[in-house]
Amino acid sequence: MLRKVLSDVLMSIIFLVKLGDEGKILIVCLYVHDLIFTGNDEHMFEELKSSMMQEFEMSDLGQMRCFLSIEVLQSQEGIFICQKKYVQEVCGSNFMCLSSHLDKENFNEF
Repeated sequence: MLRKVLSDVLMSIIFLVKLGDEGKILIVCLYVHDLIFTGNDEHMFEELKSSMMQEFEMSDLGQMRCFLSIEVLQSQEGIFICQKKYVQEVCGSNFMCLSSHLDKENFNEF
């Protein structure tokens, strides 16, 4: 069942990859009405945002904080993802016993 649900979600996501000079890359993901992108070149980011805003009515929400119920924390140390809210909904008050092994400093920033 989970495999079917995951397969259906992945089939409805569009991924685009643009390669630039000197190893530059831009990866774009479109899911329903959400557009996220990542890469290693700020100029490519700005070109994408500019062209998309000229063509479509959209706004830049800044760095991603949540996508498909996955919470995202971006910092100098790296990118951390979790589903804390979802787990809390499913497990209720038993949540803390499940998360005792996690890095509490990074985890609590969500």
